[in-house]
Amino acid sequence: MVHHIKKQEWPALDCDETYEKQRARFDRDFSLRGFCAHIDEAVAQLFPDLAAISSRNRRALA
Repeated sequence: MVHHIKKQEWPALDCDETYEKQRARFDRDFSLRGFCAHIDEAVAQLFPDLAAISSRNRRALA
């Protein structure tokens, strides 16, 4: 991993064609449209009791 970070050249980011693939991967895996759009679902799966409390609080605020 350290070797990867310290690289001097990033060919996948230097060429528009391969950059598009990297950009799509970022959008899918890390952006607000990707993984982050589903963070509530992930928290609900990890902490089902907390999710029930959270949804009750949301209803109370509405």
